Amino acid sequence: ATVNRTLEVLKTMLKYKKMEWDIVKLAKVPKGRIRVVSKEEEDTAVKLFRETEHTGRRHFYPDMGDLVICLVDTGCRLGEVLKLKYEDISFENNLISIWINKGGRPRSVPMTKRVRDIMIARKGIDRVRPFHLTNDMAGTAWQWVRKQMGLQYDKEFVLHALRHTCASRLLFKGIDLVTIKEWLGHADIQTTMRYAHMAPNKLAHAAQVLEDFTGAS
Repeated sequence: ATVNRTLEVLKTMLKYKKMEWDIVKLAKVPKGRIRVVSKEEEDTAVKLFRETEHTGRRHFYPDMGDLVICLVDTGCRLGEVLKLKYEDISFENNLISIWINKGGRPRSVPMTKRVRDIMIARKGIDRVRPFHLTNDMAGTAWQWVRKQMGLQYDKEFVLHALRHTCASRLLFKGIDLVTIKEWLGHADIQTTMRYAHMAPNKLAHAAQVLEDFTGAS
């Protein structure tokens, strides 16, 4: 969808200049299931990153254990966490502030206890930034853990699935979509609505509400 928005702009520019534009083909946006990471998969990945002996080019892999937890519990995009600085973290208010993001909507996300513990511990290593990983480094490490878990052929088992996982866990515990929209920093509620089908218990609850009214009459 992100690629398509850029291509649409390109097509409009070509049309305006009366140049050939139909050679620009939009990518097909898949409408399949949203991949979420189970608690067991999360725990396995974190354990592999933290407890495997990493040397040489894999020296930064242990940091990935902390990164995975932070991504799952905050629902932040990978780039948002990697660019994070301690000046953006308020331990007094227990908030992480994201000022620059894809949606262009600054937001603050509360820290879970384990995210807070990670941020405090990592501040003892570097007082400026929690993580000194790049997108490429994180991607390479994730490819390694996918292979270790036998999930290298699961095309949906990507780092961004951790963001989906956060949304699904919030929804499963009864958090409404508007709140999840603000938590994830979506500019449009329609983006958040793709998670709606993941909470069938909401419909069951709605049915029970109607039953209560019927019984009351």
